[in-house]
Amino acid sequence: MKRLCILVPSLLLTVACSSDDGDSSTGGSASAGTGSGGSGGASTGSGGSGSGNATAGSGTSAGSGSAGSAGTAGANSGTWELRIDNHPLSTAETDYVCFEWTVPLDQATHITGFTPFLDNSLYVHHYVVTTIPEPTGQQGYSCFDLDGDLTWVWTPGVDDFSYPDEVGLLVGENSDSVTFRVQVHYNNPLGTAGQVDSSGLDVHWTTDLRPNNAGSLVVGQVSGFTIPPGDPAYEVEVRCSALQSQTILNGPIQVFGSSLHAHEIGSVLSAEHWKNGMMVEEFNRDDPYSFENQNYKPADLTISPGDEIVTRCFFDSTGRTEPTQAGEGTLDEMCWDTILYYPRENVSFAYCGPL
Repeated sequence: MKRLCILVPSLLLTVACSSDDGDSSTGGSASAGTGSGGSGGASTGSGGSGSGNATAGSGTSAGSGSAGSAGTAGANSGTWELRIDNHPLSTAETDYVCFEWTVPLDQATHITGFTPFLDNSLYVHHYVVTTIPEPTGQQGYSCFDLDGDLTWVWTPGVDDFSYPDEVGLLVGENSDSVTFRVQVHYNNPLGTAGQVDSSGLDVHWTTDLRPNNAGSLVVGQVSGFTIPPGDPAYEVEVRCSALQSQTILNGPIQVFGSSLHAHEIGSVLSAEHWKNGMMVEEFNRDDPYSFENQNYKPADLTISPGDEIVTRCFFDSTGRTEPTQAGEGTLDEMCWDTILYYPRENVSFAYCGPL
């Protein structure tokens, strides 16, 4: 078996190998998995380095980081290893920071899965991966928005994720590169100084395109509600209404996965499919919900325009003496479901719920 290994010695976690039969492996200090990120103009070659605080393996430089290109040496599958490079953590309790990586592509490519890589896991609350049209040229910058197309979400308890064999996340269909943006929520409740983080993820890819393009749809709420103290079962219902789904959906979607999310006082979370004012089925449930053990669960249902999707969250605030606000901070709360579906072409907007 022929094997091509590309070493970028001046960066962290930058050894990657891809074989001409589609296998992918890592060497040195690199770790296999999934990833995202990227900024700067990428160029293929034997590797390179850049200033900043993001790195990725597989032999192409990308401004303030580096990332591998699809189709390297004729391989039809592999892994992009994307790593933050010793980002200094703020002493603020809640800090949202974005990192980018740009990966060059020579053809349309399907992402087939993700694997998280956690470095300073005590301070990494969660992260959200999107793809954006163009790199911003920034790295390690403050951000609270979820700019771009939702790609993947990591929360504690989530391990390797793979799409079903007939589904892939399409990138590179209209451009010669893809820019990943990772929004990391760092949580530093004690304000500890001197901490750094080199977390990331690996993105697994193939140029053997699969029959269906995957997408992600969020039904959630991150503002506009208050949980009173001392309530063992305060309920928040987030409803993607029939009118909203009629607007968002261009046709039926096949749902194959769901990941429910809240913060520290979430106790029971569920996802429901409604039709004509009646609940058809509950397609995900975390009872009890644990922030330390969140996960994607498989699902198998069809949602059509005019159907309703409900994310239902119960919160136990008996341990708190002050109201808890909805928001992005660790001590705030949210009610959120990331729904995985295909075909991507049948959804025109990736969020449904109160803005």
